[in-house]
Amino acid sequence: MLWILKSEMLFLSLKINLNLISQISFFHNLMKSINGDESHPLLVSIDLQDLRKDFCSFVEMAKRMEEQYVDRLINMTEEEEEEDDDNDEVVSSRIDLSGNMPHSKMVGFSDLFDLIKDGIMGDERFRALSIVGMAGIGKTTLVNEIFQDKMVASQYDCRVWVKVGRKFLLHEIARDILAQVEHPVTDKEIAEKGVAFYLKNFLKKRCLIVLDDVWDRSVWGYLRSSFPEDASSQTLLTTRLQEVALGALNLNIDGIKEMRFLDKEESWDLLRDKVFGQDSCPLKLEKVGKKIAENCGGLPLLIVRVAGLLSKAEKTPEYWNEVAEKQNLVFVDAYDQMIEVLYPSYEYLPQHLKACFLYMGVFPQNYEIPRSKLINMWIAEGTFLELSMLEKSDYHAINYLNELTSNSVISFHRATCWWLAGQELMKTLRIHSAFGYMATKIARMTNFFHVIRSRFDGLEEDIKLQHRLCIHNNILLGIKVFYKSMENDCASIVRSLLLFGSLLSVSSVSICQYEAA
Repeated sequence: MLWILKSEMLFLSLKINLNLISQISFFHNLMKSINGDESHPLLVSIDLQDLRKDFCSFVEMAKRMEEQYVDRLINMTEEEEEEDDDNDEVVSSRIDLSGNMPHSKMVGFSDLFDLIKDGIMGDERFRALSIVGMAGIGKTTLVNEIFQDKMVASQYDCRVWVKVGRKFLLHEIARDILAQVEHPVTDKEIAEKGVAFYLKNFLKKRCLIVLDDVWDRSVWGYLRSSFPEDASSQTLLTTRLQEVALGALNLNIDGIKEMRFLDKEESWDLLRDKVFGQDSCPLKLEKVGKKIAENCGGLPLLIVRVAGLLSKAEKTPEYWNEVAEKQNLVFVDAYDQMIEVLYPSYEYLPQHLKACFLYMGVFPQNYEIPRSKLINMWIAEGTFLELSMLEKSDYHAINYLNELTSNSVISFHRATCWWLAGQELMKTLRIHSAFGYMATKIARMTNFFHVIRSRFDGLEEDIKLQHRLCIHNNILLGIKVFYKSMENDCASIVRSLLLFGSLLSVSSVSICQYEAA
């Protein structure tokens, strides 16, 4: 399929960019620290022949993939062209308000449902309410539940749903809204009188407007100035980005609700509902089922994906125990299914934050990462902070972490937070297992790092190209064959070795034989 080729081209581009940026940044910082001192202990020689060989191989691979991509475009069938056009449309299709709109039962989030419902129907109504949270956490499902609620629907003359997405045209969003309130306008009419004229005239009746999956604060800024001044209509806006939600605020007439993860009970309710539907769960599967649900980390999309795989497999305690202990591929398959949804959050990050996000994948799943430890590791790597930032490294690193949090790709543990000068500071943070899996996959493809959890992970061919090795099972270093393999295959390339797990009394670990750490 064409989208597979696109994905490969994208990852190849990412691979080349990150490798070159990493190498350039490393040598730039190194040369600045040397500053002309030929006797400096960090002075190293560069094998230009190897560097040229690596670059040529990248170029050659890119050419081959480009040829495949062009060939696929030329020979694309009519059906594939239509499918590709559907995937690349600027503004997504509207939701049918005739009663046929898809509506599945929502499990959990009853507290948020009540808060949002009260926010648009209570005495102190919000003009706009932003619902913010990471990909897959249930923003759209929650707003859909509000949108379909009979009591809510009875309060409005019309309801509008527009899925915005990353690709959009502002005037098309406005036209989409007008079409759904049965006042379609042409390009000629818009050119003559402007969108604001039609919105202000046709939205005077009470209307509920949903702007789903917004990535740019200009969307609400543009529409706000075009909507009628009275508070007869309310807007619900969903986004992954806190800057978009904050950009929609206007004193006391707008609000923000932040999505939370499902708790253990809600997670099990959702898993059970998706696997068994109206049927009851066999008692023999309940205990292990709750463990599987807990392993999903409260992320609804992951629970749904795992449940979908479980519903097609044998429903025995033995098989479910394998899933709970992650001894089979159910969670891996679920993570792979989710990458298409999660990847835009990574792609949206600025370049310096992409590297910081990927690096968090070196930690084991569900690891509570101490903020100070992560910052010290960033400084030791010499890749994430410019030399000019080192004097205030804590300040700059905290800003990076805050940016990652506001982009909804990591979360911090509020129970471990403290306050300084009115600002909430995180002591520990975590990356959800689904995002962690994506980080390790991208990192491996770009030679950023490779995670080793078993002997077999150390036998893969691409391990010889990795800049960092992360060993999550330190006992492996006590196995002579594994240790020698690492030493022979990785010593000339690896710049960092990260060990997690119980401490070993290893007399010498010489895998990383370099002076510039």
